[in-house]
Amino acid sequence: MLKINEFTESNAREMCLWNYENEYAVYNCPDWETAVLQQWGMTNAEKRKNQFRSVIDESGNFIGFFRMSIKLKEGEIL
Repeated sequence: MLKINEFTESNAREMCLWNYENEYAVYNCPDWETAVLQQWGMTNAEKRKNQFRSVIDESGNFIGFFRMSIKLKEGEIL
């Protein structure tokens, strides 16, 4: 059974190492330092806590993540 857990900085850094090929390459992340410089949401501790979750398999391996977001009304700032 899969588990939904906190999305940690360690998870985010690991994601930056994942590499997909061909049509899935669109899902590749930059290296961690570049992601930080480009201010990717996963590099921000507060956003990780509030918007991201990790998916953990039966063996305790980090296998994926998802991001939850709130749709804002026009002019509304989060």
